[in-house]
Amino acid sequence: MTIHTGAQAPQLQPTIMIVEDDTNLQILLVELLESEGYRPVVTSSGAQALQAVAASPPDLVLLDLGLPDIHGQQLCQQIRAVVENPLPILMVSAQRDPRQVLAALHAGADDYVRKPFAPDELLCQIRAHLPLTALLRDETAQPRCG
Repeated sequence: MTIHTGAQAPQLQPTIMIVEDDTNLQILLVELLESEGYRPVVTSSGAQALQAVAASPPDLVLLDLGLPDIHGQQLCQQIRAVVENPLPILMVSAQRDPRQVLAALHAGADDYVRKPFAPDELLCQIRAHLPLTALLRDETAQPRCG
């Protein structure tokens, strides 16, 4: 039984998994996400990401298409197979071919962000998808961008 005292419960920082093999981009994303109050978790390979997601699913995944051990589309499908709760997956890639974008979305990605990206663009995409996850998980959240 939960007792509400009128004081608001502390809000947990949303966890965002970064699946990216480029160290410089990892650092940039970690700094950006931390500055916005998110808790980034970094993995450099598909195997690490799948193991981490299975052990403790994040609130959102930023997934690079070009990983050293697996194509991002395949990893996206594998993540979808092991995670029961709604989990937004944003593909982040330099691929410009519209067929690649469609293939990523068909593989289960919720959105596609092209590299190089403006930090505000990425944050807007994250803010748009996180509240949807919270709502689907039966929590209170409001979408916002900006």
